[in-house]
Amino acid sequence: MSDDRLQKSLGSAPGPLLLKLVLVSLLVGVLLAAFGMTPWGFFHFVRDLFHDLFGHGIDALYRIGGYIASGAIIVVPIWLLMKVLSGRKAS
Repeated sequence: MSDDRLQKSLGSAPGPLLLKLVLVSLLVGVLLAAFGMTPWGFFHFVRDLFHDLFGHGIDALYRIGGYIASGAIIVVPIWLLMKVLSGRKAS
């Protein structure tokens, strides 16, 4: 009964699954070595990638906010003036 539960939770028998994990780990290790990376170097790369993306994303939001504020300085008074003038015509 417990073997069936273990196999069901793992998705396959433990032996073949362990063999697959070892082979995939070997392949990933060879690829990392081919690119001159270590596991810690890879984790630092991913961390720095997300940090840079987040940092540039926030910077882009600030820049867009500045563009909106600059445009609003011109658009809002014109819109307000048009509303006031169209209200006088309707009266």
